[in-house]
Amino acid sequence: MRRDLSVFDGAKPGKIFLGKGVGSLQETGVASENEQEDVRKNSLSRGDRRVRIEIGGLQFELELYDNGAAKALAAGLPQKLSLSRWGGEYYGSLGTRIPAKGEHRDLYEPGEVALWPPGNAFCIFFGPTPASTDDRPRMASPGVPLGKIHGDLAELEKLGAGVSAVLTNGPQDSR
Repeated sequence: MRRDLSVFDGAKPGKIFLGKGVGSLQETGVASENEQEDVRKNSLSRGDRRVRIEIGGLQFELELYDNGAAKALAAGLPQKLSLSRWGGEYYGSLGTRIPAKGEHRDLYEPGEVALWPPGNAFCIFFGPTPASTDDRPRMASPGVPLGKIHGDLAELEKLGAGVSAVLTNGPQDSR
C-alpha cells in the first residue's frame, strides 16, 4: 500500500490516510488542492499558537493546542482577566464567549490551561485542586484543554487568592 501524507506536508494533492495503530495506515480518500488548503487554514500555525500570559507580575508563554476552542481563544485576544485561586488553579471568566469545541476531560497536568464551559472560564493549572484525588489538577467538571504553559510554575504558588492576568498574541518578552 502506498503511504502518501501529502495533505499534511503541503505537497501536491494525494491520498489521505488515518492511523489505526502504530505502523499501520488506512486509506480514507483523495484530497483536492482546495481540501488541502482548508486543512492548512483551519489549523493553527506554530506562530499563531503562541500566547503571552502576564499574571501577577510574572510572564509565561502558552502554546495553544490545535482545537476549535484554542482557535476561538486566539481570535479573541487580547483579554484582561481577573483570576481567583482554587487550590493549584487560577480561573476567571473570559470576556469573549469561547465555544467548547474539542475533547473534554477533567484531569490535567501542571502547566496546562483549559476552558471550563459552564463559566466560560480560562483555567491555569499548577497543582492539585480541591477536586483532586491525587497530585494531578482536576476540574470540578470536564473542560476543554487549550494549551500548555512553558516556564517555571513554582512562582504561581507564591501569588495570592486573586490576581490580574493579560493574554496577548505572541511569545513572551525577553526581559
